[in-house]
Amino acid sequence: MIISEIVALVTEYKDSERLFALIMTESAGNELAQSYCARGLTQMTKAALLDVEKITKEKWYYDDLFDPVIAVKAGSIYFNMLLSKFKQDETLAVLAYSWGIGNVLKWLKSPADNSKIDESIPQDKKDYIWNYTYWKYFYRANFLHLKL
Repeated sequence: MIISEIVALVTEYKDSERLFALIMTESAGNELAQSYCARGLTQMTKAALLDVEKITKEKWYYDDLFDPVIAVKAGSIYFNMLLSKFKQDETLAVLAYSWGIGNVLKWLKSPADNSKIDESIPQDKKDYIWNYTYWKYFYRANFLHLKL
């Protein structure tokens, strides 16, 4: 998808800049993106989709995640669940989206050691947070005025 199509998809959500950043970080806007365990614009896993089912009490289908509208809706629901779980701490929610809830909880429970805190998070996850932040501010600078 081209950026203008992604912007059109996310502008109907109150968290449009977060969704845009998530999409660009996860799939670079490729609605057919697929990894060994995730698919679609928001690269949802089957486990994350099960969490979305629990929240919405609706049946969601993994194959439907190639539909951009469904992927964005599911990604929004899941990301908002992560925000709630991590008390609105966006950085922790982003980290959990990429690294997994269990890994983030384990990291949070580990003894505080400021000399090692940076090393205990894998470099690709730190890069993920920076990438997400870049795309969030890119959206804010270029498209936030399109919000209704």
